[in-house]
Amino acid sequence: MSEPNIIVLGDTHGDHRHVIELAWRHRPDAMIHVGDFDLEQPFRQAFADVLVICPLYFVAGNHDFDDATYYDHLFHDTQQLNLHGRVVDVNGLRIAGLGGNFQSRIWYPPNVAPRFESRREFLRTCGKGNWWRDGLPLKRRGAVWPDEVENLATERADVLVTHEAPGCHRYGFQALTQLAHDLGARTIFHGHVHEQYTHEADERGVTVHGIALGGAVDLAGSVVSATGQPRR
Repeated sequence: MSEPNIIVLGDTHGDHRHVIELAWRHRPDAMIHVGDFDLEQPFRQAFADVLVICPLYFVAGNHDFDDATYYDHLFHDTQQLNLHGRVVDVNGLRIAGLGGNFQSRIWYPPNVAPRFESRREFLRTCGKGNWWRDGLPLKRRGAVWPDEVENLATERADVLVTHEAPGCHRYGFQALTQLAHDLGARTIFHGHVHEQYTHEADERGVTVHGIALGGAVDLAGSVVSATGQPRR
């Protein structure tokens, strides 16, 4: 079975024009966004021209929880495209996702051990005056929660997509590298730090690709251009 044609997209922060151009030029089997959309309109409206070509999967970034508008635009009617905490099979390639960011109020490894294991545990200690829409405060909905990492680690995947960087990056987290190891993944793609780089395979065979602001790469980590050679 040939490897699927997948384009992985870096943080876009409100400028999504190239995403549509990439989809139409390269006709991928799927696209995956690593978060920080900052959507000014609903997801399915913003990417309508992409979704007629291929699914656009995603994990959310920390800025997608900055205000209610961004949150609503990203999460309305997109449950099937949200990779967070699950594994999706794309033409035989198993892709796992973990969105959000580490927050010291919850868990910031290795310096801060988990203060709360789950959303439910945090909510029990959170005064109702701090609730948002009868639940977690908006910012905390974008946290990386220990129980969700533990649950995802029981799955198997070929690729892990995160917003935060793993341990090979100076601002990264070894907990994400360990998650890739637990999944049996051979590749991690991430955004957040807006740096284009490849970290070659570690002792467990995991290669990491960071994606630049507004960038796009293929499964090998090679840059994909909206003006490059189209897929036939």
